[in-house]
Amino acid sequence: MVQAVFGFFDAVTGLPMANVECALDGVPKISGSDGVLTFSTTQGPHSYMIRAEGFKVGPDSFDPFGRPIYDQGEIIVEWLPDPSQPWPETSSFYSQVSMVEGMPSPPGPDIGKVIPVALILAGLLFLTRKK
Repeated sequence: MVQAVFGFFDAVTGLPMANVECALDGVPKISGSDGVLTFSTTQGPHSYMIRAEGFKVGPDSFDPFGRPIYDQGEIIVEWLPDPSQPWPETSSFYSQVSMVEGMPSPPGPDIGKVIPVALILAGLLFLTRKK
């Protein structure tokens, strides 16, 4: 198992943020006064969602490899440079999340659904065109 750790802090004051809700694969947890919460999980891709009343995830939010973290999405818990190597028990997967005032951005379109719909519409347009 891997300890996936999320550290939440106020982007303006730099202080830890308590009461931030974070769900990993649908399992919710709330950050404590230290702004930290931990999930025991496995290597590989995991869905996540971050929510705090009156706040959204700021632009200075990254996983250990510098990949951006948003209000929701997918995070890949991996051990580089060789993902086939077992996870070192003394290391955690730490993600730093800055929180800024505002409402979360709506999620972007699911490309997996947009492309088939676009192809269907293109096919219908092709079939109904005048010859």
